Amino acid sequence: MNGRIIKFAVIGSIGFIVDLLIFMLCAYVFNLSPYQSRVIAFICALACTWFGNRYYTFTDLKSSSYAREGFKFTLSAGISVIPNFAMFHIVLNVLGKDFYQGALALTAGVLAGAITNYFLSSRWVFIKSS
Repeated sequence: MNGRIIKFAVIGSIGFIVDLLIFMLCAYVFNLSPYQSRVIAFICALACTWFGNRYYTFTDLKSSSYAREGFKFTLSAGISVIPNFAMFHIVLNVLGKDFYQGALALTAGVLAGAITNYFLSSRWVFIKSS
């Protein structure tokens, strides 16, 4: 189990980098709102982490059905996005929306959603098919 948590953290770190880079690009290069940027970045990170968790973290538990597993992963991410976006919103409103505050808000949000995400991934999304 501890090895799986480490693998999940590795994939989560890669997803975080994707999330942060896409967010910064959208918000500070393309001048989208922080919230539009956050949604776009979240979707990109979602795809990255599903692939990584399917083929690295939970490789022994992956489902034969891409569609079913992808749906469950997306649904669990939809649940995990609640604490993620809530923390993002709180930090942005407290600290401001400048470059570094945006990165800090995204980081706080990702950390807030990570616990829910791991719990749902390990207990519901990536389980052995019966």
